[in-house]
Amino acid sequence: SDNEATDILLERVGAANVTATLRALGLEDIRVDRPTAGLIGDWLTYAHEDFREKSPGFLLGNDRFFERLTPERREQANRALAQDRRDVSSPRAMAELLAKIYRGEAASPESCKQMVEMLHRQQFTHRIPRKLPVGVRVAHKTGTIGYTVNDAGILYVGNHHVALAIFALKVSTSVTTEEAEERIGTIARAIYDYFAYTGPPAR
Repeated sequence: SDNEATDILLERVGAANVTATLRALGLEDIRVDRPTAGLIGDWLTYAHEDFREKSPGFLLGNDRFFERLTPERREQANRALAQDRRDVSSPRAMAELLAKIYRGEAASPESCKQMVEMLHRQQFTHRIPRKLPVGVRVAHKTGTIGYTVNDAGILYVGNHHVALAIFALKVSTSVTTEEAEERIGTIARAIYDYFAYTGPPAR
């Protein structure tokens, strides 16, 4: 999950072209508008006008700016970002995109295969895999900003391959990321148990 690499690719192909490709795939409730740096920059600007158009490098080298990011201003930024209709997806659209990638329909079969392989390299395993039995494979991608705590991927359950997207939107910062991750893990385990259940033993 390298945001810099993502932004380099997005600059080369263009956000509008990404969204147009998603529409061509039949996915309506998903759009890409900004690079990750732009998204984070807008979130910071929602917190304080002094953050506007400051580069990530500049901000990281000037701790005094982050002193202005008080809990109240962070809450203000989180609320504003939750209302921003750019760079959004419904869980259904994300799951449908994952299914198309798995089936080799989102791009060339080889490109789709590489996408799935990348998803298998996810190192943050405290959401969808959180409560799954040891050894269960998941190809997934997490996402976090403001009130948003997400995970989406492909769950391997025996002969089943389940595309799932679990999006959590916290009501305030009083809800911790850990609590949201616990809920995501509980939902993912329920999905796993449903597909893993083979029925009662034969009499």
